[in-house]
Amino acid sequence: CIGEHAHVAIGGMLAGGVEIGEGCFLGAGAIVIPYKKVGEWSIVGAGAVVTADLPAHVTAVGVPARVIKRHEEA
Repeated sequence: CIGEHAHVAIGGMLAGGVEIGEGCFLGAGAIVIPYKKVGEWSIVGAGAVVTADLPAHVTAVGVPARVIKRHEEA
């Protein structure tokens, strides 16, 4: 399920049962493994691999993806 206003950049891969929250941005080549959730308005860096659920309003990068920044809610 991909929320409204979300963007999956070129080469991004979403395995089965993935939930991408409203307003999320997945960078080029990012991968989300099966049944994981990316919280609303979060950013996943290019080439990152999401292996655990990510909360809302964060930036995560790396393999596996780790939160490096928390964003204030609007």
